[in-house]
Amino acid sequence: MLENYRKLQDLLAARAGVEATRLFAEPIVTWSNGAAAGSVSWYAEADGEVQPLLSLPPERRGRLEQSLQASLARLLPLRSDPEIGPLLSRALVLADAEGVLAVGDRVVLVDWGLIGPDATDTPAGLDAQFEATLGRFAPPGTRVGSPVAAQAASPVLPAAVATATTVPGAATAAPVGPVWNRWLLPAALAIAAVFLALGLLLGAQSIERQFAARPDTVHVGNADAVRDAVARRQAENAALQAQIEAAQRALAGNVCLADAAQVPSTVPPETPITPAMRPPPPPGGPPFQGTLVELLRQATVLVLVPKGNGLSLGTGFFIAPNEVVTNRHVVEAAGPDGIVVVNEKLGRPMRATIVAETPKAEIYHPDVAVLQVPDAPAIQPLSFTRTIGQLDTVVAAGFPGVLMSADDSFARLLQGDLAAMPSVILTDGRINAVQTASTGMPILPHSAQIAPGNSGGPLVDACGRVVGINTFINVSAAEAVHINYAEKSDAVLDFLQSKQVPATESGGPCAPGGATAVPPATDAATRPPAADAATRPPAADAAIRPPAADAAIRPPAADAAAAPPTADAPAAPAQ
Repeated sequence: MLENYRKLQDLLAARAGVEATRLFAEPIVTWSNGAAAGSVSWYAEADGEVQPLLSLPPERRGRLEQSLQASLARLLPLRSDPEIGPLLSRALVLADAEGVLAVGDRVVLVDWGLIGPDATDTPAGLDAQFEATLGRFAPPGTRVGSPVAAQAASPVLPAAVATATTVPGAATAAPVGPVWNRWLLPAALAIAAVFLALGLLLGAQSIERQFAARPDTVHVGNADAVRDAVARRQAENAALQAQIEAAQRALAGNVCLADAAQVPSTVPPETPITPAMRPPPPPGGPPFQGTLVELLRQATVLVLVPKGNGLSLGTGFFIAPNEVVTNRHVVEAAGPDGIVVVNEKLGRPMRATIVAETPKAEIYHPDVAVLQVPDAPAIQPLSFTRTIGQLDTVVAAGFPGVLMSADDSFARLLQGDLAAMPSVILTDGRINAVQTASTGMPILPHSAQIAPGNSGGPLVDACGRVVGINTFINVSAAEAVHINYAEKSDAVLDFLQSKQVPATESGGPCAPGGATAVPPATDAATRPPAADAATRPPAADAAIRPPAADAAIRPPAADAAAAPPTADAPAAPAQ
């Protein structure tokens, strides 16, 4: 079934439109090589957090169920199509109801074309499996059951039956021939009936044996290798369980306490910014005197982009008076309602316009936009540094949607309270590696947790210097891995300099709170944006509307084999 994915997509596109093809995730089959078991990975081009549809809150679940019901209303009639019907009927059978997933504002099917361990691969069994999974979402009045099961054989009637009509008063002719001829036809019919019943009995027993021998599930790869792998994994699990029990018994005794002097420390929130590493103050403003937390709280902004009846949200930060940097993918869908930025220092929502942006917002390519906030007060901007190394301490600042949903100030802001200012979320971690992507762009995988809504936010070192912009994450559900990525400051500074956007760059290693000799901060560019920088006029004021969905970082299309997504609001890079 899975190998017919492309054929199914082509037929659906021709008969139901391209949108109908997006319902089915693409299966990528890894066949068994004898040593490792086979597997099936599912890929889909979708933006947002992957969750089972049945686990969603009632309001969102109801909205997505209506969308799925509309899709099924277009697909179910096609099962009677002689060309696509058999293929589509089998594709609409899922292994279980967990195969119906919600990804952002879309429904995606995985494990399609497979049957569960308790189902039978018969027309009736497939119908029952459909009813237990997708059938619950079928529109009222829609005919359920596969065409195969629906094709019941009609009884065959004799073409003609000879009858004799008795006329009242007419003479009856005497029988001709010997008397035994009367019983010849009944005897022959009785013998035929016996042989027919015997044939039906033997045929039914043969069919029953064949169905009993057929597997109830779809096996990928060599079955013996799969069983061996399962046995090995069970043995490993038993060994791990024994280790866990031994560790628990050990914990019941003396507890060893680590020496605080030997434990690596993170940056204390009250750490002051080293004077030599402070960026120049805003015009007319005093030099910054404060902690790392205070610096990030006043320089990091929530970026809101109205989209239809909702909002896309991301993060940005000041790099110069009236200039904010964010990801292009955070603001590229901005419409006539424009862009709004807000934080505690601004005191109220303020309009922003795009004055420069990279040509594209693709993963592993520069993804930067510069916003101008003409009404911003004097805010201490952040400086950049190209100096960062493996295991260096970093802090991510931003407005992840999953935490904003619990912030009362954010809820009141969306309801029109323009004095309600949500607080920036700070997470700390370390640089896992300094990498170069296949496109040549430097990237920083790190352990400072980010989520949808963090896109465009700063990743700073312990001295408050920007080492990168949080842009995307790579999530592998199969391996339970979540990797956070930042676009390294080198690529950001090169773009800003090419557009003559003012920015400050500091060199040397970070010594938080110390007085290490560090080269003074220098302007990477001091001229206003070039005339060729992309510009857009500010949009008219509009009421802030709630987000259409949770802020989201674009997850990978599927497992780790797919390109990782960016971090972003409504399901895209880390907005």
